[in-house]
Amino acid sequence: MLRRAKHLKSRIKELFRKESAAELGQPHAQAQDAPERAIPSLLAKRDLWLEAFEKLPKDTQRQLQRDNATQGPHNQQIQELLNLVKKKQEECERKFWRLRVGDHEIVLRDYAATIVGCWQKIGDIAIQFAPPQASIPWSAVKALLQITVTESAQMYALLASADRIVRVINRGQIYELVYTTETTPELALNNLQAALIDLYSAALELLANSTKLLDKSTITRTLHSMLHPGETVDLFSNLVKHESELAREAQACESRRRADADASLMRLLRELEVPLTRVDDKVSSLLERIDDSERLAILEWISAVPYRKHHNTVKEDRTPGTCQWLLRHPRFYEWADASSSVILWLQGSPGAGKTFLTSAVIDHVEGILSSSPNHEGFAFFYCNRHETHRREPLSVLRSYVRQLSTTAFNPESMRAKLRSLCQETRLKGAHLTLATCQDQLLESVNLYPQTTLVLDALDECEPETRARLIDTIEFLLKNSERPLKVFISSRPDVDIRDRLLSQPNIEIRATDNQDDIAKFVNEEIIKHRRWGKIAAPLRTRIVDTLLDRSQGMFQWASLQIKQLLELQTQAAITDRLGKLPIDLEAAYDEIYGKIAARNEHDKAIADRAFMWVMCANPPLRSADLLSAIRLDPENDAVQFSDDELDENLLADICNNLLVLDSQRRVWRFSHLSVAEYFEKNHWSLRQAHCHAAAACLMLLMMNKVDSSGYWSGRREGAWEWGPHPRSILHPDHLFQRYCCHHWITHVQAQEGSEVDPRLARRLKAFLGSPSRSSAQYRAWQLQTAGDSAFHNGWSPARSNLVILLSDHFPPDSGPMFTICRFGFYSVLSDWWANEEMPLSLTTKQGDNLLTLAAVGGHKPIIEALLRRGMKLNTPLNNKWGSALATVVAHGSLEIVQFLVEKGADVNMPLHTGDYGSALAAAASYSGDIKTIEFLLEKGADVNMPLPTGDYGSALAAAACSAGTDVVRFLVEKGADVNMPLQIGNYGSALAAAVALAAAACSGYTEVVRFLVEKGADVNMPLQTGRYGSALAAAACEGYPKVVGLLLEKGADVNMPLQAGPYGSALEAAADKGQAACVEILVEAGARQTYGLNTRTDKVREYAPVA
Repeated sequence: MLRRAKHLKSRIKELFRKESAAELGQPHAQAQDAPERAIPSLLAKRDLWLEAFEKLPKDTQRQLQRDNATQGPHNQQIQELLNLVKKKQEECERKFWRLRVGDHEIVLRDYAATIVGCWQKIGDIAIQFAPPQASIPWSAVKALLQITVTESAQMYALLASADRIVRVINRGQIYELVYTTETTPELALNNLQAALIDLYSAALELLANSTKLLDKSTITRTLHSMLHPGETVDLFSNLVKHESELAREAQACESRRRADADASLMRLLRELEVPLTRVDDKVSSLLERIDDSERLAILEWISAVPYRKHHNTVKEDRTPGTCQWLLRHPRFYEWADASSSVILWLQGSPGAGKTFLTSAVIDHVEGILSSSPNHEGFAFFYCNRHETHRREPLSVLRSYVRQLSTTAFNPESMRAKLRSLCQETRLKGAHLTLATCQDQLLESVNLYPQTTLVLDALDECEPETRARLIDTIEFLLKNSERPLKVFISSRPDVDIRDRLLSQPNIEIRATDNQDDIAKFVNEEIIKHRRWGKIAAPLRTRIVDTLLDRSQGMFQWASLQIKQLLELQTQAAITDRLGKLPIDLEAAYDEIYGKIAARNEHDKAIADRAFMWVMCANPPLRSADLLSAIRLDPENDAVQFSDDELDENLLADICNNLLVLDSQRRVWRFSHLSVAEYFEKNHWSLRQAHCHAAAACLMLLMMNKVDSSGYWSGRREGAWEWGPHPRSILHPDHLFQRYCCHHWITHVQAQEGSEVDPRLARRLKAFLGSPSRSSAQYRAWQLQTAGDSAFHNGWSPARSNLVILLSDHFPPDSGPMFTICRFGFYSVLSDWWANEEMPLSLTTKQGDNLLTLAAVGGHKPIIEALLRRGMKLNTPLNNKWGSALATVVAHGSLEIVQFLVEKGADVNMPLHTGDYGSALAAAASYSGDIKTIEFLLEKGADVNMPLPTGDYGSALAAAACSAGTDVVRFLVEKGADVNMPLQIGNYGSALAAAVALAAAACSGYTEVVRFLVEKGADVNMPLQTGRYGSALAAAACEGYPKVVGLLLEKGADVNMPLQAGPYGSALEAAADKGQAACVEILVEAGARQTYGLNTRTDKVREYAPVA
């Protein structure tokens, strides 16, 4: 740091040498021999700290003079200050002081450590540049740190006060260096210096009264003032108020500063304010190096959302030099500098530039983390209402889990526990749930010394479910043991505002981003081809008018600039300036009116493009959209435009309301407010889906079917290896693929509302009839089921649809599986009312129609099937055994409740499948406590012996699935921890838990410990299963840690085993080659035995005969 400070000092001197030479008209080379020019702030005539001191009451001045009686050299004072705060850090560590503040716990040892690092950096610079008068505050802070405290609250208040004052000193010093008479207009500089004096006075007054503030009788009030400065009127609140006033004056100076005179100086000085990154050597020990291919496969399985591409798209569109006001905002400083978990909410109206600001925050954090080695965690996400995987809370959390699987400086590694969890979950054919993501995120947050999460456009997350995302964020903030910083941007929607308004927040006002809009306008307007020939007064009027009328809305300014760029004459531009729309909606009305005024054909193409972009999910790539909009499904007769459209023509027809994403090559609305405008004024999202569904079905019906059942011109496997023909009528065209994989989504959007008759006729023609499908439907199923390598930016390979069609739905079985699984009820209402239905159908996996409808969550179809005579409690020959058990594993609690309400038996013994009961399926597979609680409330027997399956009881099922919370809940509800099991692989819940802990290889011992604490018998002889005892299970699976734990809890090392292939735990370990476990057992007194199930040869390899 000292070398960096010296370098900065020399650079500052060099800059002022250059400036002196320039003023004298001399080349820089000649200026080298000129007398050294002093840094302006060091030779300033005004001593601002002295002026601040003299503003104080006489009693306060005398108090400070007493504190400063032992002043020494400046560098000595700063070193003494650092020594004092290090002693405070040692005291905090020795006494292990913690402080509960609201929902957060502050570890004072960590807080003090952060202050030490920050002050070291500030001190290095202050020694180089601070003028002699700056010794006043430094010595006063030294006096503050010498105060003796005896409680954690007093220590926190002392450290927080000292830290705040040191940061005031640092920031003031920077402002005095940067904003000088040479670089800043006189009025702005005078206002800044007045604000500095007020802030310095507030700081000195706080220091003078610190003893009173830290007294036990006032400490509670002091803490409240520190944490909620806006709610009190006192010394600390006064300091915060003056900091805000100073920030405003500094921003005013920045906008008027001569940037060309000291751009390099500003760049170097900004580095002084970069927060320190954090290093924790323990992190590396808990990360595991993984082969690149395996790591990528795991990460893609966790989340395939291309979050980096989303950021690059926004970053490319952001005007250089904008968004800096947010990074200089006092509340952003507080958030960035915080040593405890904290959230910052950026709120603003549509078009205010929230996403650009968020992208600047992401760049800011990444710039800090990339500047030095660290072990901090960082993750970000851009929500988008038009893409399923960007509007679902689970998608956000899965992306966070992926990004926090390691740190930026350990990209080749991954958290060992996460790797094991992913492997286990994939083997079960499951995915990460909200609860699992929450647990994994907490693991990451508690591992890394600090974690930062950034979330853009929370308001674009699904309104019905985004509360769960906020719940998870609040859970992490409340339970994190290490600092967690969360930055969220959104509109101030009511539900979001209610949850976040109590948190620190920044509301974007028109004045905040006015400078950014000015930079944007000035950069864009000069692109006018005749800008250089436009008269200077008119150019000034153009810029001033756009700035004045924009009212903080980037989107409005962008639209008006594009309109102005189309005009050729000065008269036309002048006329346009007098007719600018008043707001965004008026602007969109005007633009869409121009589209409609062209001709009906252009308008039809534009409308189709708008509807496709509104509803296509995932977004259509450019070439596919250009194909899609040529289809006109408005008439029963096939209508197909022969126009050859290209990207430039489409952009022109849509008049800047659609833009092409350069990163992903997909079309999108230029702003969310464009989509909202169309939904409000022209067509609903459902209507857009209706258009897309009709177009997809039209195209699929146009394909000819050959004698083999495939579409003509396509062979089996052609999707994987064949060419991609240009003609949209060719079955292998990429838009045909989109239609194959996504027509269902568009049809589903019609459910629950009045159905378009034309769409209903097309759907029925494509399906055929309930009992006999059409040739086109059968060809679609055959081709799509074989599309195993489908991965075109829309779906991962082996998408759910492909899996269903290939692994579940028999070929040529009719359309009823698709109808029930995907919920086609309203759109086929006359079929459900009048047609015969083949109700006895079952899939390859043994699911009946009722089960498919239940898993899909389609209540109307469930009721329709029940009315037609299907039974809810029919045994199934699938993995689960019944419709209820299938739904508790895969469906929602709402559907579980609906099935029970309709008569599903919660205690139905299941004689097929892996679980034996619905409760065991819920406990093992889904792990959803709310579902388990509901089943128990409805009479599910928590200790019901199970007739089949892998577990034998619900508790054993939970114990074998890493579900500590579920196990605890079942025990609290009366589950018997020593229930002997008659079937399954384990014999007891404890043995199941031991097997899981061993298989996970990453420390899943919590369930084992919990069961033992609740009375589980470590020596219970097991009647069934693979092991014979809990100890044998641990020994066989090779987990020395659990072997030691069970021995510690009294496990009999020589207990003979009645079940399983081994006679003792020692034989089990020896047979499996678990040398470490054999050693532990022998040291504990294990003897080689000869008797039932013995394997003496294996034992002799590892242990002597006893």
